Amino acid sequence: MRYNRFTMNFFLKNKLIFIFIILIVTIGLLILTIALVNNHIKGTYYNETFERQYAEETLLNESLYDFTVGNPSGRINLIIYADTDCPFCQKFEAAISELLRDYPNDVSVTYRQYKLPTYPTSHYEHLALECIGIHKGSDAYRQFQNTVLYQTDLSDYPDPRQDALDLAVDFAEETERGDLTKCINSSETEARIKNKLDTANILGVRQTPTWFVITDTSEGYKKYVGSVSYQKLKWTINASLSDNYLE
Repeated sequence: MRYNRFTMNFFLKNKLIFIFIILIVTIGLLILTIALVNNHIKGTYYNETFERQYAEETLLNESLYDFTVGNPSGRINLIIYADTDCPFCQKFEAAISELLRDYPNDVSVTYRQYKLPTYPTSHYEHLALECIGIHKGSDAYRQFQNTVLYQTDLSDYPDPRQDALDLAVDFAEETERGDLTKCINSSETEARIKNKLDTANILGVRQTPTWFVITDTSEGYKKYVGSVSYQKLKWTINASLSDNYLE
């Protein structure tokens, strides 16, 4: 009987020690898990913050990848994300034309491509458009976009990449076919377009046209989505010229 009591006391004490050890280990694992989760969340937050900051700096500062028309020294810069197969972008261009006509000294317009998933062949149009801009300049970029690509649906063509090249050559000159071919097939051109797409996604662009208004009196910007009439666009521009526009 005494042996049984001793045995029971021994196992009871060891059981308590064993439970205490398990409790300590569990608490330690819990603390470690919380620390790892916090580091992951903090790392994700810092990463997203850095990407957002980079995207906003790219938006607010002139990029080597941009094509801009109008007065580069104007008080207002519009940055437009558009898809060449988007009918609303084409409609919005009518308002942009009037804006550039009525505000020749105050406004510049910067174009950036944004491919929508609903228009699978527009990527090849964007390649051709980018190459026209590289070889012929910003005015040619806008003219090619408005007079050729907005009027053409490459989804009806058998070879969209080749047909986009043919459109670019017809717009430029046959003597430039070699340079345009090299440009359209270049990984650098693909990277330029991807850079614009990545920046747009970070800035929350999800449809076209999406446009940003940046003034020379503020470090901020305002974002708008969708095509608007010229009257509404003009009201926005006039409002942006006031000192309290972005306050």
